[in-house]
Amino acid sequence: MAVTYLKKGEKVLIYINRKGFSILECEDCGRSEHCRACEIPMRFHKEDNTLRCGYCGAREKPPAECPSCGSVQYRAIGAGLE
Repeated sequence: MAVTYLKKGEKVLIYINRKGFSILECEDCGRSEHCRACEIPMRFHKEDNTLRCGYCGAREKPPAECPSCGSVQYRAIGAGLE
């Protein structure tokens, strides 16, 4: 449907239903936190500084340092809405 409007030169808004900001990834080793129950990457929520699972709703605080390599350098991967 969006292609039809774009071909006519009209504007299209695409809404991505992805709550939270991004996945936090260790800059040194690339590790990201995964839900312990669902094993999917958890998304960072800035409003309360938590990582949340989009499927089961599990929440946890982001680690102060990477459990794999000990780095404290994280980067945001991907986009989201909050």
